[in-house]
Amino acid sequence: MIRTDIINTKKLFKSIFAAALATAVLASSMIHVFAMPPYDNIPEGVSEETWNRLQDNTIEYDEIGDLVQYFNPSYTMAMDSAGGNVETLSLATDQFSTYYRDMDLGSAIDSTRDAISGISSAMENPALSDSDRQKYQQQLATLNATLEMTKQSQSTMEKTVRSLNQTVRNTKKRVEISLRPVKRQLEFGMQSVFLQYHQLLINRDMVKKQTELYETILSASTNSEGQGLATESERLAAENNLNSAKLQLEQLDSGLETIRRSMGLQLGWGAENLPDIGTLPEPDVEFVDTTNPDADKTAAFMHNSELKDVERYSGGTAQRNVTDIKTNEYRGQLVAKMDSLYADMKNKKALYEAALTGKERAEREKAAADRQYQLGLLGNSEYEALQMSYISGIASYELAKLNLFSSINTYKWAVDGVVTLE
Repeated sequence: MIRTDIINTKKLFKSIFAAALATAVLASSMIHVFAMPPYDNIPEGVSEETWNRLQDNTIEYDEIGDLVQYFNPSYTMAMDSAGGNVETLSLATDQFSTYYRDMDLGSAIDSTRDAISGISSAMENPALSDSDRQKYQQQLATLNATLEMTKQSQSTMEKTVRSLNQTVRNTKKRVEISLRPVKRQLEFGMQSVFLQYHQLLINRDMVKKQTELYETILSASTNSEGQGLATESERLAAENNLNSAKLQLEQLDSGLETIRRSMGLQLGWGAENLPDIGTLPEPDVEFVDTTNPDADKTAAFMHNSELKDVERYSGGTAQRNVTDIKTNEYRGQLVAKMDSLYADMKNKKALYEAALTGKERAEREKAAADRQYQLGLLGNSEYEALQMSYISGIASYELAKLNLFSSINTYKWAVDGVVTLE
């Protein structure tokens, strides 16, 4: 059973690795290279301290809004066209739409769903022990988090395309007003890529720990082989595992670099520079329990630009009736969406708290396994299985934390008017 668990855990790592890498690289491929706008002076209303922070070599999460406003090529181009020249904005929208169509995020989604299906089938085995079933459940939670992030990326990009197309259709007098939701969409989109980076980083840390484990196992297998206590095939298996993990590590590092470079091009860095990505803030767990869903819905109505578009009518009783029907329908959809996002926050908070408990338990079990292994009370395969369980537990916690942060962020943006209605 231990050996089967090791094999299945390795498959899990490969599934997570493939889906996360594909999602992050595809998401970053939406970036296009434009000339960055020069600033001879600090923009009006910006403090010198804030401007200096924006000029350093690190993209912090709380700086993304300002970086989009002052350095994002698409937004600055749109602002340049605010005087009435919408042709440039139209061209940028067409380019963005083309990049999105060429991305094919559906492949990453299908790959992750296949992995989920495979593990779900394995869980139907009635001979599974409670421990193995719990590990499978942890694996499913990790894959489901990856799937959700990929689907969210796809949904965000579709929303951005629709928002940009709506902006192009607006009249000259409404360009500046219409650019407000565009900026918010771009800011939300860049925040999503920031989260994609950290999702990939979590997987990178997981594979790094896996690599270190395989180095330990290989060293022990080599020593045991020299003493006649292990076979050559066991040593070669350890070498293959180590080489495979190192290859995955290289690919993940390449994916992380791609996102860093792409975010840099969109947020003020030149093509030759590679910015650092700041740490992921801790999720505001208290917000989930203290926010007022009813007040949030009222705010969402007020800030949602699409609702405002639906509410407009050209005059006449018949048109007024049609507008009222459409407005009520959209409001109903928005209420349902806000309820869904609120419930999702609650669920992600519960999963985060459960993952935190699992992380603490995994840390205790790892410490015990390390002591037993040093005393020679555990063989290589048993130790490997316990360490793989620890690595999975830590990764599940980090993903649960990221998933909660993402859910809260999505809810807050919905209150501010940026939301996708299915």
